[in-house]
Amino acid sequence: MYSDARLTMRLPGRDLSFVKEYARENGTTLTKLFLDFIQELRASVVPREAYPESVREMIGIIPQGDGDSLEDYHDYILEKYS
Repeated sequence: MYSDARLTMRLPGRDLSFVKEYARENGTTLTKLFLDFIQELRASVVPREAYPESVREMIGIIPQGDGDSLEDYHDYILEKYS
């Protein structure tokens, strides 16, 4: 289990004023806003392993094996379009 930790952030004054006013108007704190944001961010992240293999291939997250080097790809393209 994690213990609470302190965080110092630097924000442009305009943004800090906005978020303070937003928190006040919505009856919350800056800490609660930040925690809510982190929870939403964490919930929206899809583990790469959850993608279908075809998608993982398209976005390049399957580890490269033999025959998958950039040089092999260039050779393939040259052969295909020559």
